[in-house]
Amino acid sequence: EMERYEIALNHYHNALLMMKRLTPGKYDAYIAICLRNIGKCYISQGKYEEALKYCSEALDIQKRVFGEEHPQTK
Repeated sequence: EMERYEIALNHYHNALLMMKRLTPGKYDAYIAICLRNIGKCYISQGKYEEALKYCSEALDIQKRVFGEEHPQTK
């Protein structure tokens, strides 16, 4: 099963690179979703410090995009 997470992570990282190239310097909800999904894969693998890095970045972007009071940022 861990191999499936590695495959998923590879796809998410590739998608993240493409999105960042298409929207350089822009904070986008889709980038946040991708970052959060990467974080979830790391959580499933028990790699909590790596997961925290991606989930924190996703939350920062969501706060910029949606605002502090939005349900997705609480």
